[in-house]
Amino acid sequence: MGHEECNKKERKFDVYANGINITFGPFDFTISFTKNTGSGNEDLGEVTMSPEHLKVISSILKENIDNYEDLFGTIPNVHPNVISQLRKDGKLQLKQDKNE
Repeated sequence: MGHEECNKKERKFDVYANGINITFGPFDFTISFTKNTGSGNEDLGEVTMSPEHLKVISSILKENIDNYEDLFGTIPNVHPNVISQLRKDGKLQLKQDKNE
């Protein structure tokens, strides 16, 4: 069995998420994934990691977005009014953990 096949069998989840909530405290960040449906948000799960790990992932994401845009063109920015509305509707949250 190849390495790739082994990794597929060990995966804990494969989901499509179109919403996230991020909370953080002094020692970790938690990213909660949701799927926005017509009837509300479905909680899919969460990932908690150290600030250092998240910073590395942030760098890797930036690099991959740059590569994507080199191949397919610029990803348009979301209008600030859309972001404000998503926050107002509770579909986009960024908040500091209360357990500091």
